[in-house]
Amino acid sequence: MAFLDLLFKKLSILLMLVYRAFGTFHIGGGCRFEPSCSEYALCCYERFSFSKATALTVKRLASCRPFGRFGYDPVPEKLGRINESRQ
Repeated sequence: MAFLDLLFKKLSILLMLVYRAFGTFHIGGGCRFEPSCSEYALCCYERFSFSKATALTVKRLASCRPFGRFGYDPVPEKLGRINESRQ
């Protein structure tokens, strides 16, 4: 199971790097948050397991909408702090 987790994490990081290299020119690249959503995702995949990083990334992308939040939103150091800071 650890092998699959590592494999999916590496593939996700590769996809983020490809997006950062090519996708931002075509899609826009103007993120409402600091760090940007792609940078946030990269940090999540480096810091957490694949499933936890994916959950954090999806949650962040879901908040990127018109009239949604914006500003400084760092990657949490530990997952326990997510629930504490969001309440």
